[in-house]
Amino acid sequence: MGTFTSSSSSSPTSNADLYFENENSTYSVQLTGGYEWQVPFSNRWKLYYGAEAGPFYERAASKVRTQQPVNSYQEQWYYTNTTKNTNYQYGIMLRPSAGVAFQINKKIYVATETAIIASFHRGKNRTTHSYYSGYEERGYKFTGGNISYKPLSNISLLLQF
Repeated sequence: MGTFTSSSSSSPTSNADLYFENENSTYSVQLTGGYEWQVPFSNRWKLYYGAEAGPFYERAASKVRTQQPVNSYQEQWYYTNTTKNTNYQYGIMLRPSAGVAFQINKKIYVATETAIIASFHRGKNRTTHSYYSGYEERGYKFTGGNISYKPLSNISLLLQF
């Protein structure tokens, strides 16, 4: 199983004294594989538990640009500042889960589950700032991990073949 998500937004704002533009974009890819066991505990109810694991990759970028008018002796000109921030990360995740499913009819179930999500990731961040009198660039690498508990990680409508 795999997931791919992507989003993008832009929000320009201006008035007589300032022009402001903000752009954001993110995308992520995750591939997982796992196994699940089911235990019926009545005619219509099932308990299920299992785990899935796999790699992931994420990229997030933002750009903020501002222009501010400056009146000089003979003409009007603008101070322009642009800041770009890009964050990349990749890693692995493990997601053990348990849930219950209710059988509506012979083929359709409604289910809900709880999960613990553990991940380890590495990545890098880069920020560039350009402005009317110069340019600077900074970056760093990072490594980390995360463990989170999702008491209600999803509610599903399932079709059994």
